[in-house]
Order: sequence, then C-alpha cells, then structure tokens
Amino acid sequence: MPQNLSASSHLQREELCYLFVENLPFAAALLDRDMNYLITSQRWLSDLGLDQLDITGRSHYEFFPQHCHPLSAAHQQCLAEATELCVEEQFQRSDRAIAWRQWKICSWQDRSGAIVGVMLLAEDITQRKQAEAALRENEAELQAIIDNCPAIIYLRDTQGRLTRVNRQFEILTGMSAEQICGKSSHDLFPQHVADEHWRNDQILLTSGKAITVEELAPQADGLHTYLSVKFPIFNAKGEVSVTGGISTDISDRKQFESALRQSEAKLREKAQREQLLNQLTNQIRSSLNLNQTLETAVGEIQSLLQLDRCLFVRYCQDTTPPYWEITQEAKDPALDSLLGFKNVDADILPLAEKSLRREGVRIDDVQREPDPTTREFFTFLGYTSTLTLPVHTQSGEIGVICCAMTQANRTWDDSEVALLQAVGDNLAIAIDQAKLYEQSRAAAATAQAQTKQLEQTLRALQQTQAQLVQTEKMSSLGQLVAGVAHEINNPVNFIYGNLSHADGYMQDLLHLLALYQRHYPQPHPEIQQEMADIDIEFLSGDLPNLLSSMKVGADRIQKIVLALRNFSRMDEAEVKSVNLHEGIDSTLMILHNRIKDTPNHRGIEIIKNYGNLPLLECYAGQLNQVFMNVLSNAIDALNERDSQRSLQEIKQNPSTITIQTRKLDAQQVQIRIADNGPGIPEPIRQRLFEPFFTTKPIGKGTGLGLSISYQVVVEKHLGQLECISALGQGAEFLITLPLRLQGIERI
Repeated sequence: MPQNLSASSHLQREELCYLFVENLPFAAALLDRDMNYLITSQRWLSDLGLDQLDITGRSHYEFFPQHCHPLSAAHQQCLAEATELCVEEQFQRSDRAIAWRQWKICSWQDRSGAIVGVMLLAEDITQRKQAEAALRENEAELQAIIDNCPAIIYLRDTQGRLTRVNRQFEILTGMSAEQICGKSSHDLFPQHVADEHWRNDQILLTSGKAITVEELAPQADGLHTYLSVKFPIFNAKGEVSVTGGISTDISDRKQFESALRQSEAKLREKAQREQLLNQLTNQIRSSLNLNQTLETAVGEIQSLLQLDRCLFVRYCQDTTPPYWEITQEAKDPALDSLLGFKNVDADILPLAEKSLRREGVRIDDVQREPDPTTREFFTFLGYTSTLTLPVHTQSGEIGVICCAMTQANRTWDDSEVALLQAVGDNLAIAIDQAKLYEQSRAAAATAQAQTKQLEQTLRALQQTQAQLVQTEKMSSLGQLVAGVAHEINNPVNFIYGNLSHADGYMQDLLHLLALYQRHYPQPHPEIQQEMADIDIEFLSGDLPNLLSSMKVGADRIQKIVLALRNFSRMDEAEVKSVNLHEGIDSTLMILHNRIKDTPNHRGIEIIKNYGNLPLLECYAGQLNQVFMNVLSNAIDALNERDSQRSLQEIKQNPSTITIQTRKLDAQQVQIRIADNGPGIPEPIRQRLFEPFFTTKPIGKGTGLGLSISYQVVVEKHLGQLECISALGQGAEFLITLPLRLQGIERI
C-alpha cells in the first residue's frame, strides 16, 4: 500500500474493498499472503457456517484444516505464479447431506505489482456435480443401449470421419472404438463400398433430410447387405454438423425374399396351370363348340409354357389311307403357319405308332433323337425341342397336343407333362361331348323341322278356317242384306210411287170440297153435322202434312236400302273402283242405332275429317266389313266404359270416334279410325290380329273380326293394318291401301 496515503483515504479504500467483496455473486474473502482473513462477505460467513464468529485476522486453515494439503498447494502456486486455480471438495452440510464445493484462489497485487494477498471464492457446485454424474450415467446407459443394439450405429462429421460407433461397428471392423473414430469409410472398407457410403452421405448433406438406402459392407463370409437409415443432426445455427446412421444386416432377409420370390414364381406357375385347367373345364361346360375349345386350349398352353408353337393334330381315320392334320395352332407371330399340314402314317411311322399306342414323345434336343425318321420330321418342321401327348376319346377319336420350341433347346419337366396330361383328359371329354352335341343337334333339327312344318300346317288350317268362316259369313250376310234390301225395296217403291198420285187425288178432292163450300154455303144439316164431327178444317190442313211425312219416311227407307246394298255390294263386280267415303257412310248408317242418343244413353259423337280421295280399286264388300269390325269394336269399348261412368262424367268427357282419310302419295290412301276410349293393354294389342283371339265373354265374340280384317287389308289388298294404343289413351287403327289393285300380285 502506498506510504503517502492519508488515514481517511485508507479507510475509504478499505470500505470500497468491502463493498466489492460483498457484491460479488459468490461467497468471497480477501486474505493476506499467509491465508489470514482480512475482509469477508456476509455470504461467505453464512454459506460456510461462520456468521457467528469473528474471523478477521485468523487463518483460513484454522476453520478448514482439511485444506492444509490441497488448498495450501494451490495457495503456494498462486503466490509463486500469480495464477488462478480451482480446487473441488466434497463436504457434509449441516443437514448431513453430502455436497460439493469449489474453491477458486487467485492472487491480488498492489500498484507496484507485488502480491500482497489472495482472494478466495467459494461456490456450491452440488447441482452441477449431480448433473455431471447424471450425464455420465445417461451417457453410460446410452452407450450400453447402442452397444447392445443389434444394428450398427455410428456418427460422422461433415467430412465423413467417424466420431462415435457402437460395439456392432467394432465387431464389423474388428477394431476398437478408439481405433475407428477419426477414420472414414475409405480407411475401413474396399474402394467401391466406401464410394457408395460417401455418395449416400453427400445426398444426406445436400438435402438435409433423412434417407433410407441399402448399402454393402464386408464380413468374413463376404459382402452383406445393410438397410441404412441416415439422418442429419443440426447445430444451434441450423446447420448440419453431424450425420448419424443406423444400419441393419438384411442379408438373410434378402436371401429369404429371393427364395420367396422363387417359391412364389413356382406357386404362380402352378396356379396358372390350375387356372388353365379350370378355364378349359369351364370352356367344356359352357361351350360345346369343339373348335373354340381346341383353339382356347392351344392358345392357353402356348402362353402359359411360353412356347414358340403349340398345335392340335387330328387323326382322320375314316379315309384311305388315314392321315394326320393340323387343325388348331397358336404360335409366335414371326413363324409361318402350319394349319392344314397333313401327313399319312407311313411318313411318320414311329410317331404315328406311339400316338396310336397312347404314348407321348418327349425330346429335349431334336438333333440327339436316335430315331432318324422322327429326327428328320421335326427338323423339317424347324423344331429344336418338342413334347407331344396323344388324346384318345371314348368315342374313338384320336388327336395329339404338340408343344414345340424353334429357337433353342428346352428341358421338359414332369410338371409340364402332367399339365398336358390333364389338358388331354379334358379335351377328350370335350370331343366326346361335342360329338354327342352334334348328334343331338341333328336330331333336334329334324324334330324342329317337323315342328315347324306342323306349325305352318296349323297356321294354314287356321287361316283356311277363318277364310271359310269369313267367306260364309260375308256370303250369308251379303245374301241376307241383299234379300232384305230387295224385299223392302219393292213395297217401298210401290208406296213411294203411289204417294204422288195420292197427293194429286187429295188435292183434287180438297179443291172440290172448297168449291162446294163456296157455292153451297148452307148444306144439309146431316152434312153439317158430319163436317163438325170430322173437323173438316183441321183435316184439310193436316192431310198434306201427313202425306209429306209419309214421303219423308219413304225417302229414309230408300236411303237405308241403298246403304244396305252399298254395304253388301252383291250387285257389283268383285273388284271395282268405288268411293271410299260412301262405304264408310253406309257402315255408319247401319250402325246408327248403336251410336245415336237415347233417353237412357248418351250417344257417341262421330267426327269426320274426310280428305279429297280419288276412286279406289278394292273388294268393296270385304272392305266395308273391315270398317264394320273396327267401328263395332270402338263402339263396344266406348259403351262398356260409359256404362261405368256417371252422366256428369260423360258430359265432361263425351265418347268420340274420329274418322280421318287422306291421300298419302300417288299410290296410297290412309284411313285412321280413332276413339278416346280406355285403350288396349300392350299384351292384348300384340295379339289383336291372331285368329280366334278375343277378350269378350263367350257368346259375344268369335275372335275373327280383326283377324279377318287383317287378312282383307294385308293379303287381299296388299295394304297395312296397324293399331296404336296405350292403356288410358284410346286406340287408333291405321288402314293403308293402294289405289290400284289391277296388276298387283296378291297372296
């Protein structure tokens, strides 16, 4: 301490030292060179358990005699070298717990640089020591874990140098961890293996993402395959500072996978063969087409066994001489076809004899075949290897399945022979079934022809019967109508012819009576009485009206007679040009009683939309019957529906029949007869024109009306008769007729 400092300055400096020591974050004390206390912080006293003692001027070793050796040595070195030293010690706290304390000793000097004392810092490092112990324990546990892991675990720096390895890595290299760390893969493994490791590490460093790769590593029995998961480890700056890897030996698994793939390939091949057999079996069951079955068989065999060519050869034994013919073929597209190729027995005698004896031929190398005929034959066909299997059926048919290679030799295994044998058994069944099927088809065709002939005969009989019924019906109806018309016409003509004379006579008598009344205004009383009794004035006025009514009635009867004659057409030639509208009107005249209003029934409204039609060549009477049948059916349907409706419903929706005629073109006309009735269900509509089909009760319908109408329109007139209807939408009949029948061929 400088000599010229005043006492106050000395005190001030001492106070500053005290404040400095007191405000340090550690327990601190200033001591002289002999380790006697000069200044202590309150924390020093309390932490060291000396707060009840006055220790100023007393020696540190007095309170901590255990420091005589370790701390005194550090003390002497500090005084000699002016350095800072640390000493750690274990101690027992007041609660008898074991703790750790660190003593830090450093020298302090005056202004001249002379060491005048030391400073002691005391710090409780128990937590740090415990953390270090735990860290060492965790480190040991981690090392134990990675050492006992069956995988190889390692860490590398960014230059590829190993920084940490586990025991498996030591076993792999035969070196200790100390020997391994600091080395790269190029120092430990062959060049090509190390290059692969380095490339994978570069991918990891570039991407900064974990990767999974397969890598090689040498072992005593050769190179092993490892599945490596490599991952980056980042520092505080987010940079990759270390890379890690976990590698698992998968050599056994790779061998197992290879064996499994081979086993799967064999199982797949077996499954494919079984699938082929199943397909052929299904083909036999689902199809009796022999050619299709054989084509499927050779195609599947060629594809499954990967053959250059697969053939089916049929033995044609019903000829002289018998011969073998290739009937089905599946081949490589580059090869020429052998379909249709034939050989007689003599040309291939050894092969033919074996096939006929049910023996197969199995040749791995054609050029080594001992039989010259067989060798030359297969060489001629371009075969290098061949496998043939005969097929014999119960019906006596014989064939051969022939498998061939043309590019290289092939060793045929037993499984392939077994497959062909199974295929051959199925094909033998297929051939027998196909033959039986052909025989049954021939029998069925004969039966079908007979059935068809019977059906045609039945249809002809039905048509003949219908035509006979129609002819008889039309003849009877025509004769009846013509006879009635004739019988009515005679008296009507007599009455109608005498009405004019009666009218003249009546007018003369009335004129004479008027003259009497004018010239003899006062007649005899008896005459006057008679005139009053007969009401001569009323009689004179009503008698002309009576005669007029009689004339109207006679006119009406004449029209009905004319309509009956037009309808029957008995007095005209069979084919004649007629006015179609007259026939329709005549039919409506006859049906007038069924369509007119009555007190108990509202009539049916007839709507006529007649076009401008030329005369039509036709069988007029038969065509009128068609109109009668169609209109009668429409009236029946409407009346039946109206019988189930109220008067109000009928008024809201009255029954109507619309008749429309038009000229379609220069050769055809069309008549459309439509009603707004209940319509016809589709199943019934499809059978409308069948003979004897009717939906009416027994006694009300014969089932011949529309059938005969169809024959009249289609067969007689070469026209068309159609029905358009749906349930609830009425029905419409379309009659299309040619204008000319002369020169047209009819059925």
